[in-house]
Amino acid sequence: MTTQTDALVAAADAVRAAHLAALRPLAEVAGRTVAAPPTVEDALTAALHLIAAKPALDHTITGLLRELINAGIAPTKLARLLSIRSSTLTDRLAASAPTAVPVPELHFGMFRRKDRLSVRASRESLIGAARGLGRTYASALRPISTVSQGGVPEAAVVDEALEAVLHLHGSRAALDAAMDPVLAALVLGGVRRMSLAEGLGVHATTLQRRLAGQPLAHARHVDLVDDGAGKWSVARAEVGRYAPAEELDPALVEAAVAEAITAVTENGPSVRVREDSATVPQSGAGF
Repeated sequence: MTTQTDALVAAADAVRAAHLAALRPLAEVAGRTVAAPPTVEDALTAALHLIAAKPALDHTITGLLRELINAGIAPTKLARLLSIRSSTLTDRLAASAPTAVPVPELHFGMFRRKDRLSVRASRESLIGAARGLGRTYASALRPISTVSQGGVPEAAVVDEALEAVLHLHGSRAALDAAMDPVLAALVLGGVRRMSLAEGLGVHATTLQRRLAGQPLAHARHVDLVDDGAGKWSVARAEVGRYAPAEELDPALVEAAVAEAITAVTENGPSVRVREDSATVPQSGAGF
């Protein structure tokens, strides 16, 4: 292979390796079983590890973009394919490597007390959520992995590397959405929403919108349904403010209405008399 091809393969391998390292703690969560589920604390640490690695992951992707430009892809064309401004791509290419961001240390203030059933449902749900996240990342990284393994014919490496980076770039929304079930299970397990928002680097209302479609993030312990095999669903229990309103006896309602009509009929004249007799005192004539 030529030096150019080697550089593209090495850049693709750097992207793959960086993502695998960032996902490793969550992969360990996904590898647990219902008999020995992960703790909420371990899962939170794993999620924060992936979130903290985002700048480094973006930097490795930028390295692949740089090699594509060196291979002959025009920056303007690359920016257009990525749906970003040329100036944005220029700034990204000129940016220096980000400093390592330490994973935030867990502290007591990040959690609130939760009942045992909610914690159990959270721990078991985290397994499936982490597995779903892993599958989404695997799908997004599959073309990159193909290039990194050097199995692409040399004449097609540039095109395949370009398609791979565009595929990964286009998967950003899916990757973010795949994290939402993990966040929802963490909230169910007692992690405060504000702590997650700080870890994600987003406003609390942004996190609220992301969790709006996640039933586990809003479930009470009475709403949780154990579907078996570590899967939990939510069925709103009719207790508290969700309790159905008491239905009134139609006969009693009819009797109350009739009584009210009779009272108005009987008291109507006296009301008018009082109104007619009510006068406004007038001052004497001054002249």
